[in-house]
Amino acid sequence: MQKLAKKHFIILFSFLTFILMSTWATLTPKWADDLCFSRKSFHEIIKSSCDDYLYWNGRFFGQTLSKIFSNIPSIIYGLIIGFTFTLLSLLILKLSESKNNTLKNNNIRYFFILLSLFLFTPNFSQVFLWRSGTGNYLALSTITLLFLVMFLTNNPSLKNKSWLIIPSCILGFVAGLSNENTPGGILIIIIFYLAIGKIKINYQKMLPIFFMVVGYIILLVSPGSRLRSLTHSDFMKMNIFKKIYTNLPITNNFMMSQLYWISIIFIVLCITNIVIVKNKAYITALAYFVAGLAVIYVLNVSPEGSGEGRACFGGFVLMVIACSKLIDFDYNDKYLLSLQSIILTIMTILTFINLTNGIIDSHKTNSAINSRNELIKQNKNHSDMEIKKLPYYGKGKYSITYGLSDLRTDPNYFVNTGYENEFHINKVVLKNNSLNK
Repeated sequence: MQKLAKKHFIILFSFLTFILMSTWATLTPKWADDLCFSRKSFHEIIKSSCDDYLYWNGRFFGQTLSKIFSNIPSIIYGLIIGFTFTLLSLLILKLSESKNNTLKNNNIRYFFILLSLFLFTPNFSQVFLWRSGTGNYLALSTITLLFLVMFLTNNPSLKNKSWLIIPSCILGFVAGLSNENTPGGILIIIIFYLAIGKIKINYQKMLPIFFMVVGYIILLVSPGSRLRSLTHSDFMKMNIFKKIYTNLPITNNFMMSQLYWISIIFIVLCITNIVIVKNKAYITALAYFVAGLAVIYVLNVSPEGSGEGRACFGGFVLMVIACSKLIDFDYNDKYLLSLQSIILTIMTILTFINLTNGIIDSHKTNSAINSRNELIKQNKNHSDMEIKKLPYYGKGKYSITYGLSDLRTDPNYFVNTGYENEFHINKVVLKNNSLNK
């Protein structure tokens, strides 16, 4: 029975994760941008995303997925998110493989990965529950990792499968268009593997990279990104050193508040691997960690995104891969085994506390939003509506309202127009007398 449990550990936890995230996403109502994206046909979604590319930002695929997620039934959305979250965790595990790729190590690494995603992900709800966030960050990050896994695969049986070039090129193009910072980190990883000779240069490998670079260039030169940057004209007039001087403290504070523990875990595991184990696994892990930092710190030269959790998600994922690559329970060193056991034990306790509190906080928030939505539906025949503040707003990162906007007294505010779009009402504003309650 014990052997069977070990053998199917990853399958069991993948299934449990799928059930948890599917249920959680299904029960999470639309919020903020989701309301603006809803009630669109597929043709309207594509046209709207094209308009975004021309007038707001270049993330065509992310915007398209976000709008699709905002227009499908909640149960379908929940199943997609459960599947995507689970696939993301398995892709991280695949990229965490090392020479000591035993069943025990895989099981423990996967457990560490799940703990890291639930415990350390900055702005959890904005990446894994919020429809606008899951389209732009969870889904696109998963596609990007799938591209990287395909690129790094050296299976001899797939060597002459020329047809695999087509999906690899498509994934590369989509990954390049994912967001402004993550593709750069993936390119750092690719260059590292090419430099150490782990990947041979041939057209099957170089063509997908070419498509990724093309996608990345199309994103960076998008008219929408240029127009959006003009809303930060003062920042854009700064030279690169002044931009870094302005944003570096913001990024450093984000690292210290959000990614402090994952960074400490990496440093501790890296030092123990160098001093005690004395293997070379830390070199590859270091490449992933540096790439993750690059993804986060490159935002210093951007007018937006510096210190924002969801914008740094790609960098965080690379840091998780770096840590999990260094986890190894097959070495007979009691100090290393004890250290790793302590880390996992503390993470398990903290995850249980934070996740249970977070789920309860999320449920209270969802109930408050659903009550407001029902009230709007019952009274939507009125031409104008004044809505009170929610009776409960989420206190932490697991709740959909965390870090996102609500209704305002200004009827032209985007959330207000989003409610008008979602519920087919003429005008909705926040009650003035509810601001201080």
